[in-house]
Amino acid sequence: MSTSPALYTTIISATILLHVSAVDFCNEISPILPSECSCSSQQYGATVGCAVNFFDVDTIGLTGEFELCHNPASATIKVNDTKFGINHELAGLVAGKAIDFPIPGLSLDIPDIGSVGVNAVFDIEGDLENMDIKLGLDACGKVLGHSVCGSKLTDELPIYILDHTFNFDSLCKQAIQEAAAVAEVAVAGPFGASNTTALAAPSNFLLDFNTDIDGIGVITINVTRSWAPIGVDHLYSLVMDQFFDGAAFFRVDGGFVLQFGIAGTPAENVKWQKPIMDDPVGGPGNIKYTVSYAATSDKNSRTTQLFFNYKNNSGLDSQGFAPVGIAIEGTQYLDRVHDPTPGNPNGVDQNDYETKGNAWIRSQYPEINFIKKATIRK
Repeated sequence: MSTSPALYTTIISATILLHVSAVDFCNEISPILPSECSCSSQQYGATVGCAVNFFDVDTIGLTGEFELCHNPASATIKVNDTKFGINHELAGLVAGKAIDFPIPGLSLDIPDIGSVGVNAVFDIEGDLENMDIKLGLDACGKVLGHSVCGSKLTDELPIYILDHTFNFDSLCKQAIQEAAAVAEVAVAGPFGASNTTALAAPSNFLLDFNTDIDGIGVITINVTRSWAPIGVDHLYSLVMDQFFDGAAFFRVDGGFVLQFGIAGTPAENVKWQKPIMDDPVGGPGNIKYTVSYAATSDKNSRTTQLFFNYKNNSGLDSQGFAPVGIAIEGTQYLDRVHDPTPGNPNGVDQNDYETKGNAWIRSQYPEINFIKKATIRK
């Protein structure tokens, strides 16, 4: 008896969940955490959350989202305080770059100490076999007119929720091997068919790329399905699968195009490697700030890579590059994106990026810019 596509998808989804949960980073982390903290394992790391009692004056929420298997390891730190309505995020933190960062708007009056500003402290040093992680809260105040921080203010600071050396080497190797194995099964589907069926996109929608250009640059694309129905359905499906979250702008050919669309996780690139059919060139063609799929000279060779047109590239119309939308907000960030390969208009080695992911590209091009999250505006 054959397996129906729906049942097959369910089986694959269950397999993926089993594989992702098989590597439990929290087995290493949880025994070190204070009782007010919790840990949840992720595919390549863990999320640690704590409610920190700050000198019995306030309870401050501190969360660390750790990508431990990246090279370098990276993290996103979130601080929230309902009492003061504070919800602050520090993204893109990497190993080897310690921070002691003041949280805007978060100051407290501490008995016997006085008024202090609260800081988030973070550091990761070492390699996978000997990874030192520190995460906590610190404070700075005035003593005799001088700014004093940490242990110089009181020996009770900093307040660490993590301050330990871990060995994640075997866990990361296992996580990477299992993810690759799952991706190979998922992309094959029944009888070798792709398991990435396109979703039907709305006739028109706004797509926000939240990037790290200038720290918080948001680029909004007005996507129109009638311009390229196959390409737009594919783009919509990629966004819904979070394909672009963490993807780098890997080719900056100033005055021509800005290219992106390789996932930061190699397993995602394997999953979505099957090409889609071509669309006829529609809409306005490749005018300034339109977004089109990259492709080879072969027919039906589009996959996941796209580019912004920096100028009116109408010559691309006759070559079959069909736009799917046009950037309508945040276009200034397109002009300020970091060029990882000055003098080389081809950008980074795409094969290396596809197979080695963000761990590789961050180590080779530390200043490269990323799409932090792609969101369809409701």
